[in-house]
Amino acid sequence: FSNLSLVNCILWNDIPQEVYFFRRGSPSSITVSYSDIQGDSAGIVTNNNGTVYWLDGNIALNPLFIGSGNHPFSLQEESPCIDTGNPDTSGLNLPPWDIVGNERIWDGDGDEIAIIDMGAYEYGAPLVGIDDSIALKPTTCSLLQNYPNPSNSQTTIQYSLTLDSKVVLKVYNTLAQEIKVLVDKFQSSGIHQVIWDGRNNLGRTVPCGIYFLKFTAREYTETQKLIKVK
Repeated sequence: FSNLSLVNCILWNDIPQEVYFFRRGSPSSITVSYSDIQGDSAGIVTNNNGTVYWLDGNIALNPLFIGSGNHPFSLQEESPCIDTGNPDTSGLNLPPWDIVGNERIWDGDGDEIAIIDMGAYEYGAPLVGIDDSIALKPTTCSLLQNYPNPSNSQTTIQYSLTLDSKVVLKVYNTLAQEIKVLVDKFQSSGIHQVIWDGRNNLGRTVPCGIYFLKFTAREYTETQKLIKVK
């Protein structure tokens, strides 16, 4: 059972479906808004075991990823995902930069209105230098939603630290059993990211299902749901 919410996301070329509900168990639900989903709402297979809430702002157009280099999922200039995210970011707890340090809310299409892009990258935004302590110092300690989620191979996890801290980031299954230690070390303040490749501490690929990310830094603890699909 899960209640997933997708906002400003891109789900494209995931095999065999973009989102898949398990046939057994309690019904689940998914709420989608301001996202690019291949196949539109038909790209979400519920198996008659859940509900899709298809809200405003969704599209079903090729996102036009760069497709090469260190960031193949960044957007080309003609991408329909530029400046088409949720125009109201209040309450979304967004960091001021994207996954690689570009300014997050940016006027990517040049219409003089800054709107967040769909996906993890902000097209055309300036890169904030890692030595710019004012721009990069987070105002809150937080674990951001991993991307993509659901994931079928690897997923990127990003978190921010307001102070230098001992960080512990682990993956657990639904029985609260430790699956993978992703981070267990002292880190400086700022934004950090780590990639989980879907393997456990023994290097074996874990089954599809629901997992939980537990993030601890000083007295701060946060847990988020992670879904692994085929």
